[in-house]
Order: sequence, then C-alpha cells, then structure tokens
Amino acid sequence: DRIGLLDERYFMYFEDLDYCRRVRKAGYKVFYLPQAEIIHEHGASGQHLIGQLDQWKRLVPSSKVYYGFFKHYLISFILWVGQKWQKK
Repeated sequence: DRIGLLDERYFMYFEDLDYCRRVRKAGYKVFYLPQAEIIHEHGASGQHLIGQLDQWKRLVPSSKVYYGFFKHYLISFILWVGQKWQKK
C-alpha cells in the first residue's frame, strides 16, 4: 500500500524505474538478485508499435513525468546533440 499501483501516466518500460524510486522513497532498499529469473514473452507488449520513432514518441511523455521538466529537456538536448554530431 505504501508504494501503490502502476502510474498510468507512464508508457511501457518506465514501470520498473518508477517502482524502484517509490520503494526507496518509502524507506525500503532495492536489491539486484542475478539468480532471479522472469519469463517474459519478448515484445508482446510492444507488438502494436509501428517502429522506433513511434516508440520514442510514446516514451517522451513518460520521460517528462519520471525525470521532471528540466532533466527531461537536458537529456533530450544531449541526445539531440549526440545524434547531430554522429551524423557528421
């Protein structure tokens, strides 16, 4: 109850980041257990996506929610500069 349910403002792939942040905020510790196994049907959630550009457009609002306005735009700017630099 202290951590809550999924935040529906997030698109796919941000759930684990959000949960880990909320777990730490609630006073618990987050551990990495390499022996743990999760069976996941690869790409089942994202099969309806058209392509990478469509997927990126859907992730942008999640990034704004998770990182906040300033960090989101700073990260976006760095990625944009890197992309322009890489094309040269």
